[in-house]
Amino acid sequence: MTGNVLGASSVALDNGSTLSGNLDNVASVSINNQSIMTGNVNAATGSASGLTLDNGASLTGQVNNVANFAISNQALWQMTGSQSVNNLTLSNGGGVRLGTNQEYFQLNVANLAGNGTFRMSTDFNQGISDLLNITASAAGNHQLLVRSSGFDPVNDASIKVVQSVASNAQYGLVNNQVDVGAFTYRLVKDGNDWYLQPDKEVVSTPTRSILAIAGTTPAVTYGEMALLNNRMGDLRVNGGQTGGWVRSFGSRYSIGNNAYGNGYSQRQYGLSMGVDTPVEIAGERVLLGVFAGYSKSDLDLSRGSSGEIGSTSLGVYGTWLGDSGYYLDTVAKLNHFRNEANVALSDNTKTKGNYNNLGASASVEFGKRIDFKDGYYAEVFTQWQAASVQGKDFGLDNGLKVDADTTRSMLGKAGVTLGRGMTLSDGSVLQPHVRVAGVHEFVKTNEVRVNNNKFNNDLSGSRLEVAAGASWTLNDRWQLHAELDTSKGDGVTKDFGVNMGAHYKF
Repeated sequence: MTGNVLGASSVALDNGSTLSGNLDNVASVSINNQSIMTGNVNAATGSASGLTLDNGASLTGQVNNVANFAISNQALWQMTGSQSVNNLTLSNGGGVRLGTNQEYFQLNVANLAGNGTFRMSTDFNQGISDLLNITASAAGNHQLLVRSSGFDPVNDASIKVVQSVASNAQYGLVNNQVDVGAFTYRLVKDGNDWYLQPDKEVVSTPTRSILAIAGTTPAVTYGEMALLNNRMGDLRVNGGQTGGWVRSFGSRYSIGNNAYGNGYSQRQYGLSMGVDTPVEIAGERVLLGVFAGYSKSDLDLSRGSSGEIGSTSLGVYGTWLGDSGYYLDTVAKLNHFRNEANVALSDNTKTKGNYNNLGASASVEFGKRIDFKDGYYAEVFTQWQAASVQGKDFGLDNGLKVDADTTRSMLGKAGVTLGRGMTLSDGSVLQPHVRVAGVHEFVKTNEVRVNNNKFNNDLSGSRLEVAAGASWTLNDRWQLHAELDTSKGDGVTKDFGVNMGAHYKF
């Protein structure tokens, strides 16, 4: 219906009905079941009129002289200007949206009751905001959903959002904070009034997401490199002929560093392939190879935020095995990363951003293989890995600006691999193994600036790594490999990692 209704004793909108027009001098109004009204509700002065919004219904307009106003079950009143109501009762997700965009309204309520949500806009630079003003009594527990911002405030002044002559009602923030630039605001009570106050101890959700993505890229490149380390272990046992190979892998990490609030989880999966051939250098047998790969990492961040890192890599590798059992493995790799952030903000809206950057990494492993009787062997090794990922300036579409320095990592590892080679009845060779190693990250400083606020991605810490796997040489052409590993340490836990692949000798 389009038009005005004048002087009706009762008006009901139900079952998805719509009305565009004003209700004048009405006594009782019910808007129910996803029905929508756009217009003003004007009751007669001094009347015992009532207005009810229920079950996802919405009203956009002014409400004048209504004695009793009830909003419940996800229904919403969108104000179009500052005004006053007498008795307002909210329940089961019923809410009021005060201003929108750059409009800031004041809602004067004589008597407030129930449990509802007030959606408010705030200009943190000018210190102005929508205001809920209680003039007589207040009861219940109510939530404030304050619009977030990607820009830092110009000062640390508190902003009043609830003014009240009564102190019985309690107020809280949806999601317990407001994301404002690099940090957050919290809600504090002063007398009977409630204020938004800056909290420089809690970083915003976008900041946590950006730090997580920046700190994850070394783990991405190391995850890819693990394939090559396993590949070279096979070469030392079964090398000596040109061949090609393909391997796939998957892993999941849980990160609990305080810089990321509640932490996050990272899932990575990918595929690599390459070729290698034996050569002689200074009379020593050396196997050299080239490879290419792709991996994708999904980050499950807090409160519905997510990140994605796509990685394409190219590299070279080589392994040397001396006559006395000593060996040296090396890998050098270049990466191109495509990073995306999809951030759920404190006001339940989303912002996103993306950027591309480059990375380089290298690994050197030195060890000694000791053979025992009946095919048993042990490899004692130490490994050093380094990664450097290009810094980048970028922004999110809510206005947040990021300037990240180069992210660096240096990992040291020492451990032992125990295994046995067994010739099966069909002539194939099965070689199971287990590995235990201690790992330590040495880099403590990786600076990221968010709206010119400095943050440090401290990746340092130690962890214990355990792995088990096997290689199976089917014949003089084909070899299969699989391994499962896990690790646990300071702030970073690898819940599981699995890789498998095949090698074919030409």
